[in-house]
Amino acid sequence: MFRNLKLIYSPGLISLLALLIFLCFGLKRVIPKRESFITYFAPKDTRPHDWSKIFSKYIIIDEIKKKRKIQITLDDDRFTNKKKINLIRYEAQKIKFTNDYSAVVLITLTNEITYGEFVSLLNMCQMDDHKRFAAFDDKFVIFGNTPQ
Repeated sequence: MFRNLKLIYSPGLISLLALLIFLCFGLKRVIPKRESFITYFAPKDTRPHDWSKIFSKYIIIDEIKKKRKIQITLDDDRFTNKKKINLIRYEAQKIKFTNDYSAVVLITLTNEITYGEFVSLLNMCQMDDHKRFAAFDDKFVIFGNTPQ
């Protein structure tokens, strides 16, 4: 009756049990999610009166008319768009750090771009600490900092 009983290696069994207990309790730690948001005020489509200063696309268009424009178009080619976004970042930083308030980066967005590319433009403006940027119709504009 005792001939078929196998000898169990107890140190190995104990280490396996300890490993299972460690995995159960060690991997259940909670990693908090980093949540952040950008407060973005969308310009209105109404034309402001002469006496009021309402944030609208017409004020942005009037502001752009006076400045030198660096125009870039984002289209359906994803690989080239990544390079264009790097170029946009470079031009926006150049405008920011040289205090060139006479130029703007004007980005034309086509219908073929993804939402992720638009969000990457917003993230770029947030990470590089651009104070003035706006989106209206199919345009995205990054302004230089105003002189102080």
